[in-house]
Amino acid sequence: MQYKGESLGRYIRERKLRLAARDLRDTDQRVYDICLKYGFDSQQTFTRIFTRTFNQPPGAYRKENHSRTH
Repeated sequence: MQYKGESLGRYIRERKLRLAARDLRDTDQRVYDICLKYGFDSQQTFTRIFTRTFNQPPGAYRKENHSRTH
């Protein structure tokens, strides 16, 4: 199945990563809790895929983008 020219699996994975990135910016949840929330089987897998997508690991992404209100 294709959605906007990409496979459904890829669409779902990228959607989960965008939501996880939002949580990193807007909440104080632990990275581990965020990775489980979006169905990644380990923090290592989540970190590898997140880093590949956003060109930095989740912790660095949070530090750079975390909302000032938290």
